[in-house]
Amino acid sequence: MSRRILVPLDGSRVSEEVVPWVDELAAAMDADVELVRILERDGASDAVLGEVAFSKRLSANSTTADPPSVSSMQAEASEEEARLALARTRSRFQRARSIDLTTLEGDPAQAIVRRVGEVDASLIAMATHGRTGIARTVLGSVAGMVVRHSPVPVLVVRRGLTMPAHKPERVLVPLDTSDLGAAPLEAVRPLAQELRWRIILFHALDLPAQTLPVQGAAIPLGRPPSHATDEVIAYLEGLADNLTADGIDVDVRLGAGHAAEATVLAAEQTGAGMIAMSTHGRSGVARWLLGSVAEGVIARAHVPVLVLRPPRLPMPAKENNDA
Repeated sequence: MSRRILVPLDGSRVSEEVVPWVDELAAAMDADVELVRILERDGASDAVLGEVAFSKRLSANSTTADPPSVSSMQAEASEEEARLALARTRSRFQRARSIDLTTLEGDPAQAIVRRVGEVDASLIAMATHGRTGIARTVLGSVAGMVVRHSPVPVLVVRRGLTMPAHKPERVLVPLDTSDLGAAPLEAVRPLAQELRWRIILFHALDLPAQTLPVQGAAIPLGRPPSHATDEVIAYLEGLADNLTADGIDVDVRLGAGHAAEATVLAAEQTGAGMIAMSTHGRSGVARWLLGSVAEGVIARAHVPVLVLRPPRLPMPAKENNDA
């Protein structure tokens, strides 16, 4: 089965921090890599623009054709500069088997998502933010839009993460007992089988803190109890049994507190090298919407986060009131 990892870059050093992670993952998956740069027509440097203009003047003097317009020279200069930058980034790869360079035009997020379908990419890998720094959210506008609309998982690498000496061996999957929240398991399952990952199924108990009533006041007694309901335990054990039947090593871990903070803590305690999670969960856009739990995990985690947008739920059948 052929796999392809799409890597959007914007020419910044921050966007290139994803390279070592992709290099390692591509080698483990035996996947091709495609480095993508979205062209900005006004972004060519004066030096590159001057070289293009000089070449065009030579061509124009040797023929009867009309000299090129400024806009066309600027377009060619932008593409040339982008390809040079992509070629420099390609030289940083050491283990990936095949690396293609592609320049695209248009809205960055839309162009990236559209490219996934054109090349049948298996995965997008990108940094949380690039040249524009941190925008309104930790993901920034482009990365956030890609995660929200990508039909394939997106590996998000937060700025400043340190690449470990070895590939991930444990992957933490936070769950909330919903079909939407469990969607990442379908993406992680084949990789876990192939790469021999140990999957850690994690659930953060949303329990109220214990308090001691004293003269009309409530004094907190610390963390809530760590026990879970029978339904949650049965749910996690059922998923674990299903994965074990496919030859995957599985652990079950419970935590308590705010979902994002509990997930990050669980990843640290279990030595997970990656977190795989859904953008939506138990109550759809209310609980696990990107910008809440998922984005909170990305902002705090010391490991990359594999984010998956679940398939759209079918619309409820329209009632026939004429019957």
